[in-house]
Formats: sequence, structure tokens, C-alpha cells
Amino acid sequence: ILVIFDVVAFNSKNNSMDKSVFDRRNTRRIAVTITPLIVNAPWSIEFILHPSRILLDPGLSLAGGEVLSLLLGNPGGVGAPPIWIISPILLIAVIAIFVSKTARLGEVALFFIAIAALLGSRQVSGHGSFTPEQLWVGSLLVIPTLTALLAAVIMIDNYLPSLSQSNIDFRHILLGFTSLISALSILASATWWLGSANSAPVQANSKSALPAFLSASAQTEGRYKTLVLRAESSKVKYFIARDKDLQLGQADVITGLAPVVTKAINDLIAGSGVSSSKVFAEFGIRYLFLANPINEELVRTIDGAGGFTRAASTDEGITWKVPGALGHISFLSQDGSYSVLPSGEVGAAGTLTSAGVIIITEKYDNRWK
Repeated sequence: ILVIFDVVAFNSKNNSMDKSVFDRRNTRRIAVTITPLIVNAPWSIEFILHPSRILLDPGLSLAGGEVLSLLLGNPGGVGAPPIWIISPILLIAVIAIFVSKTARLGEVALFFIAIAALLGSRQVSGHGSFTPEQLWVGSLLVIPTLTALLAAVIMIDNYLPSLSQSNIDFRHILLGFTSLISALSILASATWWLGSANSAPVQANSKSALPAFLSASAQTEGRYKTLVLRAESSKVKYFIARDKDLQLGQADVITGLAPVVTKAINDLIAGSGVSSSKVFAEFGIRYLFLANPINEELVRTIDGAGGFTRAASTDEGITWKVPGALGHISFLSQDGSYSVLPSGEVGAAGTLTSAGVIIITEKYDNRWK
């Protein structure tokens, strides 16, 4: 904006700016603006193409809490305490605005709580999740939390001695109520964290989402893929993996699945996936695994779609087999027959008996050329 103003001023009739001053000043401004974009590419380019993603935190995109939860200082989402564990942050911020020495801190806390609630009501997709989800604003809630705690310390330090020597009034009741809420919140939070350790979202020895026999199948020469489905309340989450769980940095996480695969999965879940098995086979997906807890309606939908054969039903879930699935690297000969070329995690080796086409069931990238 400053560069534009200088250009207008430089070309005006009453120009009082020397050309050397104009060049020196705006060269620095352009350098300061452009350099961060170049250094942070391609991350910065993503913000230009999808401006809403600047609101996302680093890592996987996880859904946040509802607006009521955010107003109470709880970011919600995976690993967050339940909403009934009330945080005293909002109460302290409201009290602080009526105290002269902490009014500004209370205003700052309430302002950022309102901003967090406003942003948290938005839905943004990205970082491995390509369906819009509630924005997680836990990082933003750090500001009102620290501000409210600072206001609480100032109020206690300045007014507690005088309260202890005065007659009982509404201030004593308000202080006692706030102290009770704070103590219960700390106690309930600590108890909840200890009790939910086994279901924490991040664990050092977390169990694999793939059953052992599916992982073993992906370690053969064909290195077939598995589509993992998990039904949760009104949502069905899914990912595609080979011999192990999906990891950060893989193409499907960074750029998403091919649109035709995403459509085939959505059609299958919606009950109209007549051709889904054919699409899965073309993309090297040999197994479809529905993890526990089992959604019986979804099971009936998959059974009725056609093209899938029940392979196993265990305590971990139900597995269907997709007939005719291509291997990791396949060869299509001139007579129309397919053969699998032995491949590992990196590279493949095999003998081609005739002219034909090599098919790689991986995310396509122009840099392969």
C-alpha cells in the first residue's frame, strides 16, 4: 500500500520526492514483502491460493469445538476436556472489566474470546482433511487465558487484604464463587486428564489402525492398498494406506486423494457406489476395512453395493476384498493382460516380455517427467 502511495505521489504534479529516495525506499519495502514469501514457499503460495488456510495451525487439521465451548474458554476437539468442566476464564474476564486496575486486561480477554468464537464458527479444510471442519482456535485462546490469569493475580494482590478487613458484601460472595469454580475446574481437569490417558490422541505406543494380515498383504510384491473406514456418530472418516498407517508427508496427506477416488468413496458411503469397486481396483485398493465400532447400516450399504467380497470379520472390524486390484506397479501388455512387477518401498525390478504400459498406483506428480 505504501508503494502505491509513493507511486501516486511521485507521478503527481506537485512531486517533491527525489527519484533516488523513491527507489531506495520502495526497494526495501518490496524486499521486506517478497522475501518472506520466497523463503516460505510453497507454504506461502498455499495462502495465496487458499487464504482461509492461514487460520490453520501447523500439522493435521482437526475439528474444534462449538461456539458455546469457545466462549467458556474450551477449544474443544480431539483431546479437549468435556464442556461441563467449566473454565473460570470468562468469569474472571467479566469481573476484571468492573475493576479499575484490571479493566483493560478484562477488555483484552473478552475481545480475544469473541474473536476466537467468531473464527471457531468458521469451517476450513486443509492439511490432510479435505472436507471443511470447525476451525480449531486453541492457540488463540492462550491470549485471553493468560490475560485473565494476570488480571486475577492483580485483583487478589490489590483487593484481598482490604476484603479480609471489611464487612461481608457481594464482593466476598463473588470472590468465593470464583474461587470455587476455579478449584473445581482444576480438580476436574486433572482427574479427567488422568482418567483419559488411554484414549489420548497422541500416544507413544498407539495401536495400528490396520490389522496385521492387511499389513502383511501390503508387504508382498504387489504392495496393495487398503481403504480404512471408521464410522463416528454422524460422520465416516477414511484414509488409504499400504503396509502401515498413513503418515505425515505422504502425497495423499499433502495434496489429497484423486477426485475420482474421493467420489467413489462418497458414492459407496451414500449407497450409490455401483462402480466404486472398479475405481478402487484401478487405483490399487485391494481391501476395504471397516474398523470397530461397526455401523450396521454402513455394512449393509457396502454389502449391497456389489463388487466387494467379505474376506474377514474379527474383533477389529470387517474386511472386504476388491477383485482385480492392480499392484503397486503393474504392466499392461499389448494383448490387454495385467501383470504385477515386484516392488518395494522405493523402486521396482522386473522383466517386460513385450511392449505395453507401466501403471503406477501412486499420486501423480508433474515432477516425475
